[in-house]
Amino acid sequence: MLAAQAIHFARRGTPILSDVTVTVTPGKVTALIGPNGAGKSTLLHILSGALPPDRGSVHLHGSQLADLPRMALARLRAVLPQTTSVSFPFTVLQVVLMGRSAHAGLTTRTEDRAIAQDAMRMTGAEALADRAFTSLSGGEQQRVQLARVIAQISGAPSSGARFLLLDEPTNHLDLSHQLKILGVARSLARGGAGVFAVLHDPNLAAMFADQVIILSKGRIVAQGRTDDVLRADIIEAALGVRVIVQRHPAFDVPHIVPVA
Repeated sequence: MLAAQAIHFARRGTPILSDVTVTVTPGKVTALIGPNGAGKSTLLHILSGALPPDRGSVHLHGSQLADLPRMALARLRAVLPQTTSVSFPFTVLQVVLMGRSAHAGLTTRTEDRAIAQDAMRMTGAEALADRAFTSLSGGEQQRVQLARVIAQISGAPSSGARFLLLDEPTNHLDLSHQLKILGVARSLARGGAGVFAVLHDPNLAAMFADQVIILSKGRIVAQGRTDDVLRADIIEAALGVRVIVQRHPAFDVPHIVPVA
């Protein structure tokens, strides 16, 4: 389990997160939504171990993140950032294999290549394997980067469940690619991984998440089951927009309609 307890964080004296406690559960997709500037990406960076909190603690399988060796942590959790720059004309397969660097000396090249190919197959990027990454569209690049982080945490889970942290993975993608990316994330969760995704669209959270956290002004407004959190009164208070919450006709999940 990946858990943050009583997290406080400030930047140049300005509070960003105040008394935030969250748990990312293996086998579930947890979506974090909230307005711009709420502290969503900051919380993800703290959960990943990239940013230490001012106060509070983050534990992975009972160990503090700061106590875990860097490579061991990389094998247990992977982060898909909002943007990833690749300046050299690496092939797609080479980019995905970069995710295996944390496993150096633990697996063979043949095993790494098979894991990379499985990850590309999962994300629909297998046909792109020999293409230059820089020649791909934005949606294709995002699918390749998702394959890279999947490859990073793939392998025998001898040290417990793995975790995938996604920072606005649907940003700048068309609807088809948004659904593909989040569909892969949900499949990973069904396979036992814990997935934590920062999302802007509450309807995507409703469709793909098992649990939803709403963050506003650095504090948690609500968290819990999707049906319990995505209510009109909670959304209006947190996001500052009037909404009607209906049931989605195809998926039987909340469907949020803004009211002008």
